[in-house]
Amino acid sequence: MTTPSHPSHARPVISAIDPMPAEPAAYALGMFSRSAGSLEDNLRYVHQKNTAQFYEQFYWSYGHASLGDLTATTSSTRGVSSLAAIELEDDQLWLGQEQSTRYQDMTTPHYVLPTPLAGSSAEDIFHTAIQHLYHTYQTFLPQIIRQLQTDNPRPDAMNLDAYDRAIKARAYDVVRYFLPLAQRTNVGQVLTLRVLERQIRRMLASPFEELRWIGEELRAMCGREPDHTWNDLNQRTSDPGPLAPTLVKHCDPTPYQLHSLSAVKQAVSGIVTRFQLDNPHTWGPAHRVDLIRPHTLDEELITTLLYRVTHAPYSHLLDHVVPLVPIEEKRALLQAAHALRGPHDEYTREFNVGYALMFDLLMDIGAWRDIHRHRRCQQIRQDFTPLHGFDTPPMVDRLQLTEDYTRVMTQTLTTTTALLNQGYSDAVYLLPFGAKVRCLIKCDLGEALYLTELRSKPHGHWSYREVAWDMKELITHRYPECAPLFRVTPPTVEAPLKR
Repeated sequence: MTTPSHPSHARPVISAIDPMPAEPAAYALGMFSRSAGSLEDNLRYVHQKNTAQFYEQFYWSYGHASLGDLTATTSSTRGVSSLAAIELEDDQLWLGQEQSTRYQDMTTPHYVLPTPLAGSSAEDIFHTAIQHLYHTYQTFLPQIIRQLQTDNPRPDAMNLDAYDRAIKARAYDVVRYFLPLAQRTNVGQVLTLRVLERQIRRMLASPFEELRWIGEELRAMCGREPDHTWNDLNQRTSDPGPLAPTLVKHCDPTPYQLHSLSAVKQAVSGIVTRFQLDNPHTWGPAHRVDLIRPHTLDEELITTLLYRVTHAPYSHLLDHVVPLVPIEEKRALLQAAHALRGPHDEYTREFNVGYALMFDLLMDIGAWRDIHRHRRCQQIRQDFTPLHGFDTPPMVDRLQLTEDYTRVMTQTLTTTTALLNQGYSDAVYLLPFGAKVRCLIKCDLGEALYLTELRSKPHGHWSYREVAWDMKELITHRYPECAPLFRVTPPTVEAPLKR
């Protein structure tokens, strides 16, 4: 005689589902909150409905943001500028990979000409400056490779191919300082539809024409049938139909996204003039890494808003500007920062205040791009500018190439400044990766421990290794009881043949 089964004795059923189109997957998963059926049951229901009317109704009645979190898309963006790639990746939930300047030879000029410069009097100036950067890249590269080979002979246990790759990676780390933000790159990404929608809105709201075009193309991509290369290679039948026509067709930028930054700039224009914040000579000494002193929530919000729309150091704004700004101006700034916000707009990241650790970083763009990948941080980057000057790789001094290097970088930044002064805002595409950028990093202790450990490893780039070391030193000086928690490798420890 068999014992009847009891519901409490039933085992869970766990199964994987074949990859499927984005929107049906999102709707089937979304139905779990309202249906007791299995995912397979939900898939059958969605397949039976499978009409634009059903998708549109479900989109609005359920809440498209929640649905957008329930499915992901894989996409490829090829031949965009490095400036555009930075903006594409500027989301805490972004997942993807970009063409690396460490592992690929970029001696051949391959760059974007911003449309506003095409056909203008600035076009020839732009081309000449960029060609000069690439020529210097080509000239420096073999000299650096020879020096690295001299300094680091191949160990007997290391095969020649691995040795050559390691040496070239180190050499590319040096010459990448010459690559401009106009440098073309490729980006592959895996995003939920919610993140993709945010990305499209952000691109469409950009002041740069290339980025707005990318936003339009991403939106158009969602209305097209996706690429079927993988299914074709495996002789599988592909599902016809567009990728995600419903979930992302309502993604025009809002007035808040389009105009809040300019409203903040207008609100602080009087403060900028009164305190000469557009004059670097008024800022005081520049620090590569500055750990910001503790201060109140409202001070942080006001200072962060000012920081975002100027090029001044955070500490200078916090200590020498914000205390002297009348309360009426502070209220006007806060009003400008959120007045246009609609009921479904996320607050801009300047409102993400209250983190225990805040660092103001001033570092070369190339190395900052690696710091930018730390998504658990809140990052507020100031606009790219030639005002901060440039960094110099140690190898340049070692090879006595400092004079040539300085001349090229100075000429490039001078040309960029001249074009900006003529009203060509797209001249920032000319800025080389060696130019410095200022960025505010807000994080908790756990992320600081992780960032400093990872970015101080001997195989990493020396620039961000020095930044990671400085971050650790500043934290442990302020909070000595935390010192034993850090696993940070000093910049003096090198492993040039590791990748």
